[in-house]
Amino acid sequence: MTFEDEVLNRLAPALAWRPDWADVLGRAGELDQRRLQPWARRRRILSLTVLAVVLIPLVVLGAVNEFWLFR
Repeated sequence: MTFEDEVLNRLAPALAWRPDWADVLGRAGELDQRRLQPWARRRRILSLTVLAVVLIPLVVLGAVNEFWLFR
């Protein structure tokens, strides 16, 4: 006995369901905390970059002007 696709689609229409793997991993106790906060690493990299952009010119300026720390 064979069914046509049209008959099966009427009996069991396709659902708009998507798996939630974060929920599955969380209930299993295997959830990676980095996936919960994807911006945490980027914020850290951005803050270190801004710190470097500010500190490097200050150190160079201090060295050129014979700042007391470099004597």
